[in-house]
Amino acid sequence: METAEYIIYTLLVIVLLAFIGFIGYVIYDNYNYKDNLTSDLNTNFKDINRNFNSTSNVINNVLLAKINLNDSNSSNYVNITSNILVSKANLNDSNSSNYVNITSNISFKNIDTFNHNLNKYFTFKETDTKSYSDANNKLFEYRTDALGDKSRLELMTKTFATSGLQLNTDTSKELGICNKDGEKCFNVVNTADSLYIYKAGAADKRNIYIGGTEGTGATAPLKIVDGKVHITGDLYINETKYDPATFATSGHTHTQAPTPIDATATAILAAAPIASARVDTGGSGYAVEPSVVINGGGGSGAIAKATISAAGAVTGITFTNYGSYTTAPTISITPATGAGGTAGAGSGAAATATLAAAPIESVKIDNGGTGYTAEPSVRFSGGVGTGAVAKATISAAGAVTGITFTNYGSYTTAPTITLTRAS
Repeated sequence: METAEYIIYTLLVIVLLAFIGFIGYVIYDNYNYKDNLTSDLNTNFKDINRNFNSTSNVINNVLLAKINLNDSNSSNYVNITSNILVSKANLNDSNSSNYVNITSNISFKNIDTFNHNLNKYFTFKETDTKSYSDANNKLFEYRTDALGDKSRLELMTKTFATSGLQLNTDTSKELGICNKDGEKCFNVVNTADSLYIYKAGAADKRNIYIGGTEGTGATAPLKIVDGKVHITGDLYINETKYDPATFATSGHTHTQAPTPIDATATAILAAAPIASARVDTGGSGYAVEPSVVINGGGGSGAIAKATISAAGAVTGITFTNYGSYTTAPTISITPATGAGGTAGAGSGAAATATLAAAPIESVKIDNGGTGYTAEPSVRFSGGVGTGAVAKATISAAGAVTGITFTNYGSYTTAPTITLTRAS
């Protein structure tokens, strides 16, 4: 047993030594490989650097068009001899099929040639005869149709517009609404809070049709033709300016003039002082003279006080200032404030003011009326007073425009004015 054990132990030691030796060899070989690799890489990079700086290197060959970066079946995906920088350049040429070619590119200068260009649809032009000029920044749309190539403004939106679609023009220009050939246009211009729509050209050509077309038999419910307004086929004439001799419309003849409207006017008296105050009700219970307050009447200035009887009733109103009023003011009688701010006794007194007589100061024409061919007569009635004499003046259109006085009269209340047509 001892001999066998000795042999086994000896073999184990030999195997262990062999394993340790193998591990050492692997470590040494790996270290030596890395050292050689580093040396080779340094050498190769130096060679590459020398090649890049030589006249026969890869980059120089590419720039001199001696080689193609990619050559497959004679279809060069990138060929320096037909690069994207020269006039015959193809960004991608595969089997003679150009994906992008200068003759059909995204920015071709000849905007009038419609060959797969983005600016076939939108571009800038100054006028129809000045192509490819953005001096005035006018946006045109190009479209090929049966009638040929036309240029017209199709649509312009602004991201900051307050409405769904906003069309903007230069402040000194107008927006034209035209037919497709641009030969017949209406101009639209907005200044401040005013909107103007008109047709350029001779005055007799500035016609507007709304809800229908122009021409013979047009049925537009609203139209302006030769400066005249037509509503549902009838000519509209301001009744204050009509001329019976010419009151006719195309397709409609009026055999009689419209019913005339009578003029109305209001007399305004000059301001006058209060002449007196009448006690309508004396009331009762007044221990001291009540306060007198005068309001309204289109004036001011009156100051008065009340007098009372021994029985405690108001018997009169006396004035220290009569004021100046156009109509009689209102008189209010209130108990005097007692000691400590308490209301005094008494109630029920009332009085009415009467103005002094005054002339008519002016007349307001409430309605000038229509159809006056001669000055109507002016009559004054009612009111408290007399003496006013006046006559009316009319315009060429047949409306009353004013009333002039030869006597203003004298009235305490304004009279009524009646205007009667001459027979």
